[in-house]
Amino acid sequence: MSISCLPVYAQEVTEIENILIESQNREDKRHQNVTPLETHASQIILTKNELEGVAGTQGDPLKALGVVNAYFSSGAGLNNGFCVRGSNSNENTIWIDGLPVGYMFHLGGLYSIVNPDLISEFDTYLGGFGVEYGDKLGGAINVQTKNPRSDLTEHSAQIGFFDSSYRVEGPISENSSGYFAVRRSYLDLFMPATGSLGNSDINYTQFPQFWDLQAKWQYRLTNGLVDFNIITSNDKLTLNVDNRGDILQDPAIAGYLGGEDAFQTYGIRWHQNLNSDWGQRIRLGLLNTSSERFIGSQLDGEPNPGSPYTKNIQGENWFLLPQWEYSGGIDSNLKAGFDAYSYNYDINGYWYQPCQEGQPDCNLTRLEKGTLDEVITGSELSPYIEYQQDISDKFALTFGLRNSNITLKNNNLNAVSPRVSVEYEWSEDLILTAHWGKFVQKPEMSQLVDNLGNPTLGLSEAEHRIIGAKYKLSNLWSMQIEAYHKPMINLITTSTTEYYANSAKGEAKGFDLFLKREYKDGSFGWISYGFSDPRRTDLPGSEERLFDGDQPHTLSAVWSQPMPGSWDNWRWGMKMNASTGQPYTKVISRTSVQIPDGSGDNYWVPTYGEINGDRLPFYFRADLSMERDWKYRDIDLTTRFELINVNALFRQNVVGYLYNSDYSEVEEIYDLPFLPSFSIRGTF
Repeated sequence: MSISCLPVYAQEVTEIENILIESQNREDKRHQNVTPLETHASQIILTKNELEGVAGTQGDPLKALGVVNAYFSSGAGLNNGFCVRGSNSNENTIWIDGLPVGYMFHLGGLYSIVNPDLISEFDTYLGGFGVEYGDKLGGAINVQTKNPRSDLTEHSAQIGFFDSSYRVEGPISENSSGYFAVRRSYLDLFMPATGSLGNSDINYTQFPQFWDLQAKWQYRLTNGLVDFNIITSNDKLTLNVDNRGDILQDPAIAGYLGGEDAFQTYGIRWHQNLNSDWGQRIRLGLLNTSSERFIGSQLDGEPNPGSPYTKNIQGENWFLLPQWEYSGGIDSNLKAGFDAYSYNYDINGYWYQPCQEGQPDCNLTRLEKGTLDEVITGSELSPYIEYQQDISDKFALTFGLRNSNITLKNNNLNAVSPRVSVEYEWSEDLILTAHWGKFVQKPEMSQLVDNLGNPTLGLSEAEHRIIGAKYKLSNLWSMQIEAYHKPMINLITTSTTEYYANSAKGEAKGFDLFLKREYKDGSFGWISYGFSDPRRTDLPGSEERLFDGDQPHTLSAVWSQPMPGSWDNWRWGMKMNASTGQPYTKVISRTSVQIPDGSGDNYWVPTYGEINGDRLPFYFRADLSMERDWKYRDIDLTTRFELINVNALFRQNVVGYLYNSDYSEVEEIYDLPFLPSFSIRGTF
């Protein structure tokens, strides 16, 4: 239901929230009638209506992030970790309603963790994000969920090919309302206990499964609101490696492999107008994370021969995130706050030395193993301030400053991060933008363990240098173009003397073009193109190489509109992605080595060529969708048909290569095949 249909008092609360809560989306008062221009540097704002109709997403707006624009390179197939402008997927900030979460997507990208019915809108920052978003090197995603309905109780249920979901929302008392939503995949309930994955010899023993839950209780105050949020997610996968060829390549992987990831976010948000000029936003809560990995079987000479290698990480993150904002008029705005975290991570298991980005071979049999049994604690207190000022009718300046103070294992990490953005209104329809800023990121907790880690790791750093232009072509069409340069230093990689070290550096440069047709009368679309050149130098004195996520050219096209004539109650959509193939490292020779298990058998060790010296073939994907809204008695129904990977009918995408046991032959690994999909959602 649109905001405009809510009762008057609910609209007032929404207005308060827009002012106090999501100030980064505050409309630029100088351009109230020029919606396409109301974005910050490297920011894309898209609504649920614009994204839920994207073909190939099963109606999941967040899954459309991979095709929002060429800024997000998601690779192919299930490898949907977003590599934003030369940064890895773990270098992005993720928020839901201003609360931290463990991850955003199930099983590497199959679905997002948020029920689509709850999403209001979300912003994507490809760089240059404000100081309030914290410390990360890549981009930022901020998902905003809807306010629960306060006028009546509403239910919805969805049945799809992979999963089903249920949602209920409505008033709880005179001044409060809430929602509850749950979803679960169910192919694991119907698939056989064992089976083969794609064209590989790897068998599954537990078909991939996931579930998620979101709940919100919201109480409306006189000049604000308080709400309590629960966001949870769980993902499981178990495979069985029993093919003799695979085992001869790497004997330590024989047996079961898989894992489970989960998180729970519990958060309280208090948003309040203190007076006509001052507002505050206070977030308090707990993020629990868990990650379990198990793989293969320990060999002779190791602590528990025949037992799997395991790594378990349990994280407890308490947070207090207050922010105050002062709006002294339409020409200036001031906001200040701090991020306070308490970290506690329990890491245990028997695991192997780390494998890093850019490392072509990660053979468990040859890697050093070690016991993990450590509790890592830490804290963070990072204040920030940001001031925005209209210097004139045409020129605006935003200056931000963040002081990161992080303690991990009694190791104090400090950095000052200034950020500056300028906007110049060349004309009513053209705005020029520029941004410079410093960004830092703390190490992962598992990288700090005494055994198989480095407790003295410091902060990684990046500079975001961005210039761009935003142009309104017409009332419906707008264009954004940006050029960027991002040098990075003190990146964490494996070292010749330590398991981890801040010894790598990198550089990413390129430009992005985004041409968008605004949503109107059910029609919308965009075309985007991106050119990028990200590179890495792993160790001092080593040769520069291509970044693993490098795709120099990416092109995306999306369109959706109602059918003509008597079919106008149907909507059709299409999506196309084309990109340069990702780099990989080719095997150029092989050596026979004896297996260290006392069997006397030999296995083959490959010799690799230049790191990322070869590329996968050109990647192309096309999806189609048909959707219809209709009514059955008092139930509003939406039926959706999709044809996913239509391109596979005539050309399958190669997403990797698989060698036989002695590396004498190689075969192609293909992306997902052509898949028809059907879902139906009812609201009542």
